[in-house]
Amino acid sequence: MIRVRVPATSANLGPGFDIIGTAWNIHNIFECEEIEEGLEINVEGTSDITKGEDNAVYKAFKKAFEYKKEEPPKGIRINIKVNVPTKRGLGSSATAYIGGLLLANRFLSRPLKRRELLSLAVELEGHPDNVYPAFFGGITLAYNKENNVEPYRLRVRGFPAETFVLVPPFVVPTEEARKVLPKSYSKEEVIFNMRQVSLLITALEEREPELLRWAFEDRIHQPYRAPLVPGMYELFEESIRLGAYGGVLSGAGPSLLFFTPLGKGRSIASKLAEKWSNILNDEVKIIITDIDYRGAIVMEVS
Repeated sequence: MIRVRVPATSANLGPGFDIIGTAWNIHNIFECEEIEEGLEINVEGTSDITKGEDNAVYKAFKKAFEYKKEEPPKGIRINIKVNVPTKRGLGSSATAYIGGLLLANRFLSRPLKRRELLSLAVELEGHPDNVYPAFFGGITLAYNKENNVEPYRLRVRGFPAETFVLVPPFVVPTEEARKVLPKSYSKEEVIFNMRQVSLLITALEEREPELLRWAFEDRIHQPYRAPLVPGMYELFEESIRLGAYGGVLSGAGPSLLFFTPLGKGRSIASKLAEKWSNILNDEVKIIITDIDYRGAIVMEVS
């Protein structure tokens, strides 16, 4: 049996809209083995994932064979263990597509090369700022090179901060979060975000978390998505008051991501979760996590 482990991701990190993504030590696990015939999909951890041919893992698995013009196995069993909350802005779909492609690679007579695999994953998922960190780990950039969008991994190791995610009980579909964005932006808004992205990259690579308070400021997507996530800016302001470095919308939301000084993450997370629960009149989940530097991993298991 083949097992693949793929980390959750947060795209954007504030001003880095469709550019920057971070991998987290929260993982979905995918297993695959050949059976006599048919398709069998087993899912643990959620009821949100389909078990038929429209399953994202299986779609990616099939896509790899179509791309290589090879016949897939006559029968396949896929086991999925879900630890990444679905439809919450934490890259669960990227884990599925990368997982399916990496599983398929072990069955192909001519395995996908890395560039091919990443290209297919971006085609399926649509967001390189989720795909690249999920595959490589760490914090990545998506940049344009001729007609392609290429990955670059920032030189970030052991960033001196604690991180946590607050996961609300409601969902915000990516399509809905995209629809609220304007079709164009003023020159002033674009320049503002360019400044903040430059500061964000500097803060991350130079290990200066105190700069995040300003580096997280954004005028491209978070102000427009705030109405979809009640209490978002209120929690960002409260996090600063409690001593955090700041917070951002994770991907398109609705989960919120926070960076705090070392030793303060759990206490600040607890207070913010309580505040958000009171605003929403519903339970908010806390996930204490840190950056995953390994990315997607393929293992053989007995």
